[in-house]
Amino acid sequence: MQRHGGIPRACLIAFDRQEQWVEGGRSAVQEVQERHNIPVLAAATLTDLIAVLEKDTEERPESRFPLAQVVLPKIRTYRDRYGV
Repeated sequence: MQRHGGIPRACLIAFDRQEQWVEGGRSAVQEVQERHNIPVLAAATLTDLIAVLEKDTEERPESRFPLAQVVLPKIRTYRDRYGV
């Protein structure tokens, strides 16, 4: 983009997995923000997904998301291992 005269003002991502960058304990999003000096905005985050699934399984035994009870522990394990 910059080679053609464009100036990036922000980066929009659909889903922030909120995972650690390879080094330093920061998130991948934080690393991009620092390297390129632009904000990175997410439409949804891993925290958002967990909140929706938790709320759904608490409020509805039949759940709108039938696999929520199976997937939620796996998502939490992923967050605990790779998350910031």
